Amino acid sequence: MKNLIFEIISNRKIAKNTYECVLSGDITDIKCGQFVNITIDGQYLRRPISVCDAENGKLTLIYKVVGVGTEKMANMIPGTKLDLLTGLGNGYNTANAGDKPLLIGGGAGVPPMYKLCKELIGEGKKVSVILGFGSKDEVFAAPRTRNGAILTGCKNISAIEPLGGGQIWATDWDMALTIPRGCGSICAVALRAHDIIPGVGENSFRCQIVGEIENPFSYTLMLKPLGSVGDTPILWEVDKSAARPKGEVT
Repeated sequence: MKNLIFEIISNRKIAKNTYECVLSGDITDIKCGQFVNITIDGQYLRRPISVCDAENGKLTLIYKVVGVGTEKMANMIPGTKLDLLTGLGNGYNTANAGDKPLLIGGGAGVPPMYKLCKELIGEGKKVSVILGFGSKDEVFAAPRTRNGAILTGCKNISAIEPLGGGQIWATDWDMALTIPRGCGSICAVALRAHDIIPGVGENSFRCQIVGEIENPFSYTLMLKPLGSVGDTPILWEVDKSAARPKGEVT
């Protein structure tokens, strides 16, 4: 255990009542699966927060606002210095995982899965992830890494090539996409299966439905843009209460 001072780099809302706080400081010996204890001004007890990631001198914490202490954290700005106890908990030993580990987490239990997932993938293991959230509003928005997208359950991820003019080429799907300004340097694009909406507009494409999987409450439709020669379909989740399209769809 170490008692250290960290400085907030960023502190942003990523889902309903949920925030991502990135801090700079000494992350030596912080392992996946551990937690930190944070002193909050005016609060008698420290707040225990699990470690989401620790890399390149940056510590990432994801926390939910559930009381006065975490509400104060949510209002902290970059430059704020925090007193932390680090290196708490045993952490995970990835040597105990097989070649195809299954990670299961829910709500506030999801963040520690991120660093573990990243390390397992780095060891060449095929990771499967099952996550649970109280509602769709609590699913973490706009993950910043490919592993983060995988961990939050995103089913559609493609490598990209920049085209310029605010466009990228999704190499796995053979399609050009327009991206928002300020995305910076990116290496992949992700589409959530539940967020695909039929209709004509920006980033709309005529697709062929090439397969279908029936789930307990939905259908997973496999889409391929017309003219695509890629082998990777785009998965679209359609609720069973909605009309299920056939053939081609835009």
